Amino acid sequence: MSLGGQTVIFGSFTESGTPDGLGMMTETSVEVEVPGCMFRTLRADETPQTEVDVNTTVWRCTAPPTDTTLAATSTGYLKYGGDIYQIVGGPQKFYDLGGAINHVVVMAQRQTG
Repeated sequence: MSLGGQTVIFGSFTESGTPDGLGMMTETSVEVEVPGCMFRTLRADETPQTEVDVNTTVWRCTAPPTDTTLAATSTGYLKYGGDIYQIVGGPQKFYDLGGAINHVVVMAQRQTG
């Protein structure tokens, strides 16, 4: 099923290996391309800080219900157009009349400044 013509990369971190000298596990990034998405800006806010303006942009990704999109968590990220977006919350599922998951919405944000 195609909800849009964009391909978004869903990324997550997994711990691997043995602990280092400080007892910290090595984290590995796993990225999966998900085609058929619609990724768009929802809103943007600018907050002036002491000497730096911070721009927070919230994005909405409507994606097909794959194992990757259903497993998205706030510790993961999205990549689109070379930019990285932090996932906010988890996936919101939308069902069809037959009770099957039709699509998933994942919210993400990006801060610059």
